[in-house]
Amino acid sequence: MDWYPWYIRDFRRDTLHLSLAEEGAYRRLIDQYMEQRGPLIDDDASLARLAGVGLDEWLMVAPKVRGFFQPKDGKLHHKRCKQELDAQNERFKRHSERGKKAAFAKYSKINDKRPSSMLTPTTLNTTPITTTSFVSGVGGPARKDMSKLGAAELVALTKRGRQ
Repeated sequence: MDWYPWYIRDFRRDTLHLSLAEEGAYRRLIDQYMEQRGPLIDDDASLARLAGVGLDEWLMVAPKVRGFFQPKDGKLHHKRCKQELDAQNERFKRHSERGKKAAFAKYSKINDKRPSSMLTPTTLNTTPITTTSFVSGVGGPARKDMSKLGAAELVALTKRGRQ
């Protein structure tokens, strides 16, 4: 995740009682929670690494920082982070649906303007297009299946037909 909404007033209101070290550790844990889009592992050594401090320093700040998280099934959950992640997921889903609808409308409109999209299977002629023209090397007119010709051959036949 590249970004998430940060509400300065809410954060300051909730963290005024923390020391600078406690606030820094808490902020780093929130960042990690949002980046991994889910709860943190409830392990002091792991949390110390995430907070960027040694285990001794973490153990000094841990009681106040842990107060912001709810332990459950070996993980630390954060109510506000979960709300923000849920809101982001919902926003992503809404935007994705809008994009799909817009793309469908755009390409449906383009395809409706193509002559081939206006033909229904009952109006299609399934016989291959052929032409009677002079084909070099044969010495006279010959039937040729146009659907099997390359672009250069079609151009050559068209030029000969105009002469």
